Amino acid sequence: GDVYTTASVSDDQKLTETSRVYNSNGSLNASDFDSMKNSSYVSATATPSGLTSWGKWALGNHEYRDAGYYTINHETRDSW
Repeated sequence: GDVYTTASVSDDQKLTETSRVYNSNGSLNASDFDSMKNSSYVSATATPSGLTSWGKWALGNHEYRDAGYYTINHETRDSW
């Protein structure tokens, strides 16, 4: 299935979202990116290719930047 990553906050000036799916050997299978200014929500959807879905893993990178240029970055990871 697809890998969805989202960022949702209030009063941020810029949100950036990156979603990546990797094969079991570490090669990149799929990716997506989105960035929005003056928004409280952004999402990215990576749709993996291939006949099997097992052995893959995903990373989501989330960036929140406020009007004062204070930036928060975090990463989520899942595997199946």
